[in-house]
Amino acid sequence: MSLKKCIGLVSMAVLGGVLAVGCSSKSDSNPGPADSGTPPVDSGKPKPEAGPPPGDDDTDAGDTDAASACVPADETGFAPKWHAPNAKSAVCSDAQITAFRACLKDSQTNANPASCAPFTGSNVTAANKACLTCIETADTAATYGPLVAHKGTIEINVAGCLALATNDPQGTGCAGKYQAASQCRNAACAANCPVTDDASFQLELACEDAAAKGTCTSFETAAGCVDGLVEAGGAAANCLAGGSFDEAVGLVIPIFCGGGAPAGDASTD
Repeated sequence: MSLKKCIGLVSMAVLGGVLAVGCSSKSDSNPGPADSGTPPVDSGKPKPEAGPPPGDDDTDAGDTDAASACVPADETGFAPKWHAPNAKSAVCSDAQITAFRACLKDSQTNANPASCAPFTGSNVTAANKACLTCIETADTAATYGPLVAHKGTIEINVAGCLALATNDPQGTGCAGKYQAASQCRNAACAANCPVTDDASFQLELACEDAAAKGTCTSFETAAGCVDGLVEAGGAAANCLAGGSFDEAVGLVIPIFCGGGAPAGDASTD
């Protein structure tokens, strides 16, 4: 199960307009610090022996060029910067979290899903706006909420979740090690692998997998500390649980933002 997802159509509006459009969802494999959760993919299109059909030359060349360019940068000497989790806030009710998850999921295949209406437009309620502010964070922020928006992708803030669950706000323990590994992979691939659609997202994930086995290896090895937290169970284990991206989102958001009282807050009224 990948802890990063290519963001979809309307989610761009929900998540502050900082993400690319046109991506479909992706969530497979098992979570873990040693890789991105997705195996490398064959990025190029096979060419017929007699040559490409008329009109396909540019497309094939573009795909090959993109695959060739999407390789990890050398991150030898990479220095991570800790982004502490936002303080726990009981601003979202269970109903709001459920509504947000529906919007995030539906927007992967629908340009204007009705499920996103509570969080977009001029009729958004103050309660829903406050909940959304707790959930979403740009990767340029000093501190992070449960979901961190990169250019073209959104990532579950597992490190911040671990920090809250283990009372480690400074990131001196396993939370900091996990975040350092994630940051190294992102740094290695962000510039060379821009995400604009599902195909480019697959290339970016494959790049992260290569980075994890390359110049980010030391950070990945250190992040293996999460295995012990998962085995121990409890709140920290929930940070890495879930059988899909959506299920993982449903577990992590309440740790940051859940506990709010229901008050019809998932409606546009």
